[in-house]
Amino acid sequence: ETCRFHAKEAGVGEMLHFQVRDMKQTSSRFEYGIVVTNPPYGDRLGNKNENALLYRDMSKAFRTNLRTWSYYIISSDIDFERHFGEKANRKRKLYNGGIMCYLYQYCGPKPPQKGLKSDKTAD
Repeated sequence: ETCRFHAKEAGVGEMLHFQVRDMKQTSSRFEYGIVVTNPPYGDRLGNKNENALLYRDMSKAFRTNLRTWSYYIISSDIDFERHFGEKANRKRKLYNGGIMCYLYQYCGPKPPQKGLKSDKTAD
Protein backbone atom coordinates (compact mmCIF):
# COMPACT_ATOMS: atom_id res chain seq x y z
CA GLU A 1 0.00 0.00 0.00
CA THR A 2 2.89 2.36 0.71
CA CYS A 3 4.23 1.91 -2.83
CA ARG A 4 0.81 2.58 -4.34
CA PHE A 5 0.41 5.71 -2.23
CA HIS A 6 3.79 7.15 -3.24
CA ALA A 7 3.29 6.25 -6.91
CA LYS A 8 -0.05 8.08 -6.85
CA GLU A 9 1.55 11.09 -5.14
CA ALA A 10 4.24 11.13 -7.86
CA GLY A 11 1.56 11.12 -10.55
CA VAL A 12 2.44 7.69 -11.93
CA GLY A 13 0.01 5.53 -9.97
CA GLU A 14 -2.06 4.66 -13.05
CA MET A 15 1.05 3.58 -14.99
CA LEU A 16 2.33 1.06 -12.46
CA HIS A 17 1.14 -2.34 -11.34
CA PHE A 18 2.20 -3.73 -7.96
CA GLN A 19 1.79 -7.31 -6.89
CA VAL A 20 2.96 -9.64 -4.18
CA ARG A 21 2.97 -13.24 -5.33
CA ASP A 22 5.03 -16.37 -5.63
CA MET A 23 7.79 -15.65 -8.14
CA LYS A 24 7.00 -18.90 -9.98
CA GLN A 25 3.57 -17.46 -10.91
CA THR A 26 4.92 -14.25 -12.45
CA SER A 27 3.21 -13.43 -15.74
CA SER A 28 1.74 -10.53 -17.69
CA ARG A 29 -0.64 -9.90 -20.55
CA PHE A 30 1.84 -7.33 -21.92
CA GLU A 31 4.64 -8.33 -24.27
CA TYR A 32 7.12 -5.73 -22.98
CA GLY A 33 7.67 -4.26 -19.55
CA ILE A 34 9.99 -3.80 -16.61
CA VAL A 35 10.21 -5.75 -13.36
CA VAL A 36 11.80 -4.02 -10.38
CA THR A 37 12.17 -6.33 -7.40
CA ASN A 38 13.81 -6.39 -4.02
CA PRO A 39 13.49 -10.08 -3.09
CA PRO A 40 14.35 -11.28 0.39
CA TYR A 41 18.07 -11.78 1.00
CA GLY A 42 20.49 -12.09 3.89
CA ASP A 43 18.77 -12.13 7.28
CA ARG A 44 15.35 -11.66 5.66
CA LEU A 45 15.58 -15.02 3.89
CA GLY A 46 17.57 -17.24 6.18
CA ASN A 47 20.48 -18.89 4.40
CA LYS A 48 22.48 -18.96 1.17
CA ASN A 49 20.80 -22.15 -0.09
CA GLU A 50 17.39 -20.48 0.09
CA ASN A 51 18.82 -17.48 -1.80
CA ALA A 52 20.19 -19.72 -4.55
CA LEU A 53 16.87 -21.55 -4.96
CA LEU A 54 14.88 -18.30 -5.03
CA TYR A 55 17.17 -16.75 -7.66
CA ARG A 56 17.03 -19.88 -9.85
CA ASP A 57 13.22 -19.92 -9.64
CA MET A 58 13.11 -16.20 -10.43
CA SER A 59 15.31 -16.67 -13.49
CA LYS A 60 13.21 -19.56 -14.77
CA ALA A 61 9.94 -17.64 -14.27
CA PHE A 62 11.28 -14.51 -15.99
CA ARG A 63 12.79 -16.41 -18.92
CA THR A 64 9.63 -18.47 -19.38
CA ASN A 65 6.87 -15.92 -18.78
CA LEU A 66 8.51 -12.52 -19.35
CA ARG A 67 11.06 -13.23 -22.09
CA THR A 68 10.95 -9.75 -23.64
CA TRP A 69 10.94 -7.81 -20.37
CA SER A 70 13.77 -6.03 -18.55
CA TYR A 71 14.55 -6.91 -14.92
CA TYR A 72 16.09 -4.80 -12.15
CA ILE A 73 16.90 -6.87 -9.08
CA ILE A 74 18.38 -5.74 -5.76
CA SER A 75 20.45 -8.31 -3.86
CA SER A 76 23.29 -8.43 -1.36
CA ASP A 77 24.32 -11.91 -2.56
CA ILE A 78 27.65 -11.57 -4.39
CA ASP A 79 26.88 -14.88 -6.15
CA PHE A 80 23.54 -13.60 -7.48
CA GLU A 81 24.52 -13.74 -11.16
CA ARG A 82 25.75 -17.32 -10.82
CA HIS A 83 22.50 -18.40 -9.13
CA PHE A 84 20.38 -16.42 -11.63
CA GLY A 85 22.28 -18.12 -14.44
CA GLU A 86 23.14 -15.00 -16.40
CA LYS A 87 25.57 -12.11 -16.10
CA ALA A 88 23.80 -8.76 -15.70
CA ASN A 89 24.09 -6.12 -18.42
CA ARG A 90 24.95 -3.65 -15.66
CA LYS A 91 25.61 -3.89 -11.95
CA ARG A 92 25.44 -0.89 -9.59
CA LYS A 93 26.55 -0.85 -5.96
CA LEU A 94 24.07 0.67 -3.50
CA TYR A 95 23.05 0.54 0.14
CA ASN A 96 19.61 -0.67 1.15
CA GLY A 97 18.85 -0.13 4.83
CA GLY A 98 22.59 0.04 5.56
CA ILE A 99 23.25 -3.26 3.76
CA MET A 100 25.64 -3.15 0.82
CA CYS A 101 23.78 -4.49 -2.22
CA TYR A 102 23.89 -4.46 -5.98
CA LEU A 103 21.25 -3.47 -8.48
CA TYR A 104 21.50 -6.10 -11.22
CA GLN A 105 20.17 -4.77 -14.52
CA TYR A 106 19.02 -7.18 -17.25
CA CYS A 107 17.91 -5.32 -20.38
CA GLY A 108 15.33 -6.95 -22.59
CA PRO A 109 14.86 -6.12 -26.27
CA LYS A 110 13.47 -2.72 -27.19
CA PRO A 111 9.80 -2.78 -28.18
CA PRO A 112 9.11 -2.00 -31.83
CA GLN A 113 8.32 1.64 -32.45
CA LYS A 114 4.82 2.21 -33.72
CA GLY A 115 4.13 4.47 -36.67
CA LEU A 116 7.60 4.34 -38.26
CA LYS A 117 7.92 3.38 -41.91
CA SER A 118 10.12 0.43 -42.72
CA ASP A 119 13.12 0.99 -45.00
CA LYS A 120 11.65 -1.70 -47.26
CA THR A 121 8.36 0.15 -47.79
CA ALA A 122 7.87 1.16 -51.42
CA ASP A 123 6.89 4.76 -52.17
